Amino acid sequence: AIGDSYVAGTGALSGEAYPQVLDGRMQIVLDDFAAVPGADTLDLMEQLAVLDEDTDLVTLTIGGNDIPWGATVVQCLGAPDTTCLTIIEGVEGLIESTLPAKLEAAYEAVSAAAPNAHVVVAGYAHLFSPEFGDYTVPGTALMMSVDEQEAANDAADLLNATIAEAVAEHEN
Repeated sequence: AIGDSYVAGTGALSGEAYPQVLDGRMQIVLDDFAAVPGADTLDLMEQLAVLDEDTDLVTLTIGGNDIPWGATVVQCLGAPDTTCLTIIEGVEGLIESTLPAKLEAAYEAVSAAAPNAHVVVAGYAHLFSPEFGDYTVPGTALMMSVDEQEAANDAADLLNATIAEAVAEHEN
């Protein structure tokens, strides 16, 4: 299990990390858990040491910190709609311009480190449910409007589509 906080089970996720849940439910022997919260595609290279030619399964989620997704959400919680939407547009620009090459390099490195492995790449979840109205952080003035939440979810969809496209191109 390699990647960022989504794999490590911290950050936006709580409870057990998904590779550990998969390990328990599917009875897969999870030998190495190298995921690190905050990891980006460059940090991923340090995690590759746990992989080798005997590795048969790799789970991976990476890319969110390259754009940077977590910082964007935090900024949006304290910003007016116009500022947040501008920040999200900037993130979408990074997703479209710089992220594909970073993902391709990461996938190439994983393939080289674990040439016989089946690699499972997972994306990122929607963090917000705009159908329930404005999101507020209890006990604070921090909030995200419905428009901001929809824009954030749209950016997550773009991120996931970009990841899926990079995976498909890597497989060819």
